[in-house]
Amino acid sequence: MEARELFVLEGDKFVADAAVSGFEFEAVLHDSGIRAGRLSALARHRPTAVSREVLARFCEAKSPQHVVALARRRESSAEDILTLDGPAVFLHAVQEPGNVGAIARIVEAVAGAGILASQGTADFFHPRALRASAGSLLRVPVASAADVEAAFRQARSAGREIRGAVRDGGESAFDRRDANALWVLGSEGPGLPDSVVAALDRRITIPMNPPVESLNVAVAAGILLYLDLMNRPASAVAPRPI
Repeated sequence: MEARELFVLEGDKFVADAAVSGFEFEAVLHDSGIRAGRLSALARHRPTAVSREVLARFCEAKSPQHVVALARRRESSAEDILTLDGPAVFLHAVQEPGNVGAIARIVEAVAGAGILASQGTADFFHPRALRASAGSLLRVPVASAADVEAAFRQARSAGREIRGAVRDGGESAFDRRDANALWVLGSEGPGLPDSVVAALDRRITIPMNPPVESLNVAVAAGILLYLDLMNRPASAVAPRPI
């Protein structure tokens, strides 16, 4: 198996979440600091005891976790995601892994269909993306390296309206719209390229008080998806007590 087909999960919580979500593991490594109960829960994955020095080779953090797993990547097709219920998100060249992870957490919070990403977007399974998602990227359907034209065509075939966030000149984000959409988001600096903007069904702008000109892409995603949620039936998301 090629290394690029694998990704690293650091920490017993992420490994346990991935196991529950049905990911397959190439290896599960642990040191003597793992809790007995957690080790027992991972028994069917044949965990292997190693030194902390070995664990450190796989961890991005300076102080390695007590459990590390090499998991097999799992993605959905763009077409399959676009036929699911709930809003979908297309990320265009969003390069910061933390933003990708934060957006995944928002998509899961609003019962979204999933996330598509163009070439040039950060890896869904980058350690910082996984941490920022708090595990959501192990549950939300994702499709990387998606072609923009094909995705837009598939979205329209699935009855979705394609809406993109633009810095200015678009309709107000606070105007009410039907909820079934594919939201297209670019990075905060360059935003969406002109060719993508030209292909949108609707251009949406979040009103901002000057001199603020733009918002972090994850913040913008949160605003847009929760405004979108307001137009969906109350049963679309079952709120959990805080």
